Amino acid sequence: MPEMPGVIVSTRLSLALGLFESAGRVAEMLRDLESLGVNAERCRFFVTGPSLTFTAGDLSCLERVIAVECISPDEFDPNQAWVEVLLSRTYPSLAAGLSTARDAPRPLEPMAPALARQNCRLVQHFQNGGGALIVGLNDHCEQRAIAGLLLRLACAVFTHQMRAVNSGPNAATDAVRLELTNARSARLL
Repeated sequence: MPEMPGVIVSTRLSLALGLFESAGRVAEMLRDLESLGVNAERCRFFVTGPSLTFTAGDLSCLERVIAVECISPDEFDPNQAWVEVLLSRTYPSLAAGLSTARDAPRPLEPMAPALARQNCRLVQHFQNGGGALIVGLNDHCEQRAIAGLLLRLACAVFTHQMRAVNSGPNAATDAVRLELTNARSARLL
């Protein structure tokens, strides 16, 4: 399996994503994650660039604690799950596995409605100047704790679980195929 900095590598990769509309809330979330013992290397913050919501000064302060990456809403394809786009930016070695999985011959499958809604929500959020914090999760207990924090501080929360499937007997050399096994969305009302 490819290694991910600061994350326990297993056959499953769980992720949580929180959408934020304020640098203060992101900073509070990062402090809460640190108090849980979550390493900042397991997190990435995505924005479209400086905006009225996240000024250049805000992004500079966040960059002292966490990796901040600029992303264009145009990078999101309606046929590609948001997790694939963000993983390709965060963990390129895992994205190679996603490409292998997507390019493998299989019947055409429409994107799950939940993923399509999440993609639309994320693109709208970026277009409005918002940011997204992605966190790699180790287990279900951590997922509940971090999702609870995100629900308190973020305007929307998505969680995903990816499964790594070995395509042959040589796990170290074979391409790793990642499949979306679970997509859930929680939204604050």
